[in-house]
Amino acid sequence: MKLFTQGFILALLCQRKDATVRELVSYVDAAYTTVMTTLDRLYKKGFLERMHDAERTAFRYRLKNGEREFYNLVLGPDLKSVLDLSGRSLHADVVPGRRSRRT
Repeated sequence: MKLFTQGFILALLCQRKDATVRELVSYVDAAYTTVMTTLDRLYKKGFLERMHDAERTAFRYRLKNGEREFYNLVLGPDLKSVLDLSGRSLHADVVPGRRSRRT
């Protein structure tokens, strides 16, 4: 079964940058109209922007404030602790051979 929550839809848009309802339906276990309603609600809450696609037959949705704002919203106060990693540089932990400037 494919997961379907507002958070999951936001995460998909974070990965895809933008999408139509039809493009997102294949990723979730929900009807087209359910996904459409969810996107409309997220748009009305201010999380998403929407614009007509090239053919003007459907809306394309994207995050209103970008990926960084999405993660800040999802993680909230935990974002600092995730990025801080107990005082070490995230870059030093991710990039091999790179040392943290803080020791």
